Amino acid sequence: MKGWRLGSVLMAAYAVCSGAEPAQAPDPDLHAADRALAKQLATELKTALTKALQVSPESAIGVCKTRAPQIAAKISAENAVTIGRTSLRVRNPANAPSAWQREVLEEFQRRTDAGEVASAMEYSAVIEADGYTAPRYMKAIVTEPLCVTCHGQQLSPAVKQAIAAKYPADAATGFSVGDLRGAVYVVRHLREQPKK
Repeated sequence: MKGWRLGSVLMAAYAVCSGAEPAQAPDPDLHAADRALAKQLATELKTALTKALQVSPESAIGVCKTRAPQIAAKISAENAVTIGRTSLRVRNPANAPSAWQREVLEEFQRRTDAGEVASAMEYSAVIEADGYTAPRYMKAIVTEPLCVTCHGQQLSPAVKQAIAAKYPADAATGFSVGDLRGAVYVVRHLREQPKK
């Protein structure tokens, strides 16, 4: 229920800041479908990372660089959506948040800082802008034990070197288990509003 309230608040805030107008309450079926897609991305990526970590942590960094975008592109193409990961502290600059994603992430962080458990946080809204309707969804990513090997506070010299080689502007370390790491987003492709 809190996620729906957050969606309404952020939807209104985004509309005020961007000139977009809230369209309608998010469709519960669409919301559930987007949640399932976010879970699919997280599950497929976690499986690939777990396999890579069995080889070495440096291999996992390569998975995030090449395999994660491939998984996201596959899910996007199969479902006519745009899906991906973003964070306030990104490793890959291509994953930097858009303005609306940043607003949602900042709200997730405020709630986490206030003691709320990040794993339950999600956002769903339908925005109208320039004659189009855009359903949007975000689900918080929580730092798991698997994540701290490459995103934690104490990294091995080999991991530090691999990160520096692939991501010289990395800002995605220093996390602890349970921290808000970022979010998966799902954006439905814009569709024209029906004529009134």
